[in-house]
Amino acid sequence: MNIKQITISLTIGTTLGVLSALFSPILAQTSQDLGTFPTNERDPNSSSLGADFNPMDLMHKLQMNNGRDLSDFVNDSNRNIDDASDDFKKQQQQRILQQTSQNTEDNSLETEPKN
Repeated sequence: MNIKQITISLTIGTTLGVLSALFSPILAQTSQDLGTFPTNERDPNSSSLGADFNPMDLMHKLQMNNGRDLSDFVNDSNRNIDDASDDFKKQQQQRILQQTSQNTEDNSLETEPKN
């Protein structure tokens, strides 16, 4: 064997050694059985609130609540908003009247002659 053949053999051997060292962890990871891993997935219908709790039953009961539907809920909400805004306007007007009456009292005290 001449030096050229020995150099080529060493280069090929070194290259194969490096490649096998790089790919052995990859091969080890893919050769494991994937079915043995623990899973954190849960049944979407189950709950931490207990075995008897079913979200579908809850939604059904909410829909059947006193025969109210979405339009009833919207009407009630609008009525409540209207009532709240009316109360706010009344309170606002009362406070404005109180402030103006206090200002007029303060002005009248200032304009009275001092003895």
